[in-house]
Amino acid sequence: MAKSLDLNCIARLVPQVQRLVDQRSESRGDVTSTDYDKWRKQTREADEALTSAIQALGGRVITRPAQNTSVKIGGLSSSSTGGLWAACTNWLIAARNKVKAQGDI
Repeated sequence: MAKSLDLNCIARLVPQVQRLVDQRSESRGDVTSTDYDKWRKQTREADEALTSAIQALGGRVITRPAQNTSVKIGGLSSSSTGGLWAACTNWLIAARNKVKAQGDI
């Protein structure tokens, strides 16, 4: 039997994860992919900071190069082939949907 989620915990985590995703986006600045080395370095550094912040929340990040990245925060998992930022965005969507289904706890 699957372990049930603590939706009160998920609801408390949503704004924290949203803030982390926003900070990750802002930390990349306005570098473009035309300077690939700089873009790649800033993306890697931003993802490392986001990974550390997720771990500080008790979450877990699993990266499978050439496959996908998954996150598990508060017992809820999401993944994406688009990298950590996209996996976190998918987590936010799933978390909000779970909380909404329970009537905005």
